[in-house]
Amino acid sequence: KLQEPASLEIIGWSVVPAFYGDAVNNGIFQLPLYAGSPPPSLLVEMREGNWQAVLARAGASRAIKLVDNASVEVSILDGQRFGEHDVPEFRPEPDLSLLPGKRLKSYLKDVPSKPLSSLLGGGGDPKGARDFA
Repeated sequence: KLQEPASLEIIGWSVVPAFYGDAVNNGIFQLPLYAGSPPPSLLVEMREGNWQAVLARAGASRAIKLVDNASVEVSILDGQRFGEHDVPEFRPEPDLSLLPGKRLKSYLKDVPSKPLSSLLGGGGDPKGARDFA
């Protein structure tokens, strides 16, 4: 039986520094979500200059808007260190430094939400979720 394809809604985007100099910026980062899609001109500006300053200016001028209290956790790990974040003893605490400092407490609250599997077809069936992996 064919399943209806899942439809996903664009909620937002974020930025993480994937490299530190010439090395992979290993770590776990909790990042704020900005509403919609990034303006292409903003991406060019971030690539050419200080991306944090560009984001700050864009936020101050309201060219971009934060999704209230929404964040995403991203794990970056050099391939040579594969699996290191899987072991609880070696998993670092998430780096919160990229979240807006003035609103940090609101980002750290647990908010009830639907499981990710509910967004995938098959009534949240994990077997059906593998089709999207």
